[in-house]
Amino acid sequence: MAPLETNVLEVDAHPMRLSTKVLLVGILLIVIPIPVLPPFVGAAIGLVLVALGAFLRFMDL
Repeated sequence: MAPLETNVLEVDAHPMRLSTKVLLVGILLIVIPIPVLPPFVGAAIGLVLVALGAFLRFMDL
């Protein structure tokens, strides 16, 4: 019997969900300050994005 061959490229890779991307961007905006914006504006935008990502995760998107 021939050995079972699997091609790694043919394995179904799951793309990141929209909520995961929004959460990741929000967390990065909180952790990494943007020098162009006034203080805490990037963190406020990040907080809004984290809340949006949590809502999208709750809606299973």
